[in-house]
Amino acid sequence: MTFGFLRMPLRRVAALLLLSVSGMVMGCAEKSAAKSSKEPPKKVSVAKVELLPAEETVYATGTLAAMDRAVLSAKVPGRVEEIRTDLGSVVKKGEVLAQIEKTDFELKKLQAEAAMAQARARLGLALSGEEDKAAPETVSIVKEAKAVLNESAKNRERIGHLREQGIIAEAELETVEANYQVALNRYDEAVYEAKNRLAVLKQRQVELNIAEQELIDTTIRAPFDGVVASRQTSPGEYLKEATPILTLVRIDPIRLRAEVSEKDAPRVKAGQTVRLEIEGAEQEYQSKVSRLSPVITADNRMLIAEADFQNAEATLRPGSFGKIEIVVNPSKETLFIPSSAVVTFAGMQKVFVINSGKPSEREVRCGRHKGNKVEVISGLKRGETVVLEPGNLRSGQAVETAGTDT
Repeated sequence: MTFGFLRMPLRRVAALLLLSVSGMVMGCAEKSAAKSSKEPPKKVSVAKVELLPAEETVYATGTLAAMDRAVLSAKVPGRVEEIRTDLGSVVKKGEVLAQIEKTDFELKKLQAEAAMAQARARLGLALSGEEDKAAPETVSIVKEAKAVLNESAKNRERIGHLREQGIIAEAELETVEANYQVALNRYDEAVYEAKNRLAVLKQRQVELNIAEQELIDTTIRAPFDGVVASRQTSPGEYLKEATPILTLVRIDPIRLRAEVSEKDAPRVKAGQTVRLEIEGAEQEYQSKVSRLSPVITADNRMLIAEADFQNAEATLRPGSFGKIEIVVNPSKETLFIPSSAVVTFAGMQKVFVINSGKPSEREVRCGRHKGNKVEVISGLKRGETVVLEPGNLRSGQAVETAGTDT
């Protein structure tokens, strides 16, 4: 019989083998169906997709920066006598931070005071006092020239009368007239000299003011309440003008600089609520949009928005990167489901939806969490039923709902 099978045509052999395999597959399918029909329904808890009030937000990223930052430098050259602060020191406005040796500037001030006294003496003023009281008419040289001029004028008038009476010669009248012109010119010169001395006095006053200011500038004080971010020099070092000494930052409040995408930019307004999350910090910070840029940046097509956060405890640090939510519509409603209904696998989020009493797998996209519920951005409709904690549930598997959990 074996030899007879070998003598069969190949087509017939192939047909017999195909029938045999088909029979085996159908038998397995019948056994699986019989097994499935005997498997009891799995008990599951379900919940409805519901519409809840939730804020509409715009997501952005941003960086924290100091509200104010100042590099404190030497306004006058000199050797550093002492530095009273260091990295991390908390300082108050007006507090002395560093001191440059001031002996040279004290001597310069004394020199300016001496020059000032000399200028005042030339005007016939006290060595100290208000120079505003000085006037050309009060200067001694002007008074003297004025007296000579008055005498010359009276003599001129008297000689003129005598000449009219023919008592004296014409030559004597010409001499008196010449003396009067000389006295008049000397008076004008005295007035000019007095004005020049007054100008010198003002110059000496300015020089004294500069010397006093330079002496003040040897002391470096904090321009605002802040924290020392860096120290760039040490005592004993000679500094030229504008050489940095300390860097001071003000971090309370602290400034958040956020970048909002161009498509979301039209919905962002000043005064909207801003929530900030910093990586590694459990606390969520909240403030308002304080400032908006009038332009979209050309390099990355972003709108720059800024918000100020109170930072009395210094928990927020400049340079930190944060995730930001800007509330653009506080009264919007959106879909929510219990968080336990969502299964995440290979980066995909999915739920099991009950249709005609059978679960079917569906991919969804979720958003924010609100308590034990999560926002559904896409994939579900209001009123649909989802399975809670589906575990190893399969699509099409018989289930028995234990009630609707809302």
